[in-house]
Amino acid sequence: MNELKTFFKKYIPLTDTENFVKAFDIVQKVKKKNFLLKPGLDCSFLAFIKKGAFRVFFYDKEGTEITVWFSFEGMMIGDLLAFFKGSKATFYVQAVEDSEICMLSKEKLEKLYLDNPEYLQFGRKYAEYVSVNIMERMLSFQTKSAE
Repeated sequence: MNELKTFFKKYIPLTDTENFVKAFDIVQKVKKKNFLLKPGLDCSFLAFIKKGAFRVFFYDKEGTEITVWFSFEGMMIGDLLAFFKGSKATFYVQAVEDSEICMLSKEKLEKLYLDNPEYLQFGRKYAEYVSVNIMERMLSFQTKSAE
């Protein structure tokens, strides 16, 4: 699980990564074109992509498929809106190639936050990273041409 340790260290220098890495204890393989999530499903987990790639999308009112983002090896995947709100999934999360993920439940994450303040700092830094990415993407949609 060195990939996971490397991912964590991008955000903060964790002195104790072992418990954090061990918490991602559910390993799942997802075949190309299969779904990790669909709207209405429970999304009380985050997943780290060990191998493969995923896309996140939804359908607008006219039935047009809108891809929101892609995630690749070494990145996290899930429906973050549902995860943070504690609601059902809003987005489709589909494997674009055969993939393998390690999953962490929200319940375990909350316990890790309580047990070790370094983990809480990781959560904050990761949330900041995601927020900045979303804002930059929204800005580019509004200010740049499709060309």
